[in-house]
Amino acid sequence: MKKKLATLAASLLLTFDTLPVFAHHGWTYFDTSRAYYLEGHIVSVRWGNPHPEIVLRPISVSSVPDLSRVEMPPAESGLLRTMPALPIPSSIQALPTDGAEYVIVLAPPSRLSDWGMTESDTGSGRRLRMVGYLACDDGHEFRPEVVILDDNRAVRQRSVPVPPTPCS
Repeated sequence: MKKKLATLAASLLLTFDTLPVFAHHGWTYFDTSRAYYLEGHIVSVRWGNPHPEIVLRPISVSSVPDLSRVEMPPAESGLLRTMPALPIPSSIQALPTDGAEYVIVLAPPSRLSDWGMTESDTGSGRRLRMVGYLACDDGHEFRPEVVILDDNRAVRQRSVPVPPTPCS
């Protein structure tokens, strides 16, 4: 009986200990009512599940650069899901930065691999450009819809429609 209680207690502790991680990375955690453009240089990378995270030193930009030459990810139909096209939102604005570093939360590694992005694309010092959203409670956490790599490849970061989530 004591062994069963200890096992149950350990299971509950592990469950509650990991809940913030899952809640922290869902699309509803980000303010999807405002799309931003952000670019910068990679400081460090933690590549792994559930989401790779990049620490980015931002480059201050006053306006969104011309992205018309970037081929954005088209809609894709697969066996299990249809992924929406990812056009550049018309309401996108340059993210005003304060010089502090940003944590960039990417899609899971297996999806990134399927979409053409690997850990080798995220070396320290490399430049990334992206379109995405700020976290509701952390002005330095960013979830991109798309990441534009040095070679101008645009890599999708989502496979589902983004839920409308204005922060309250």
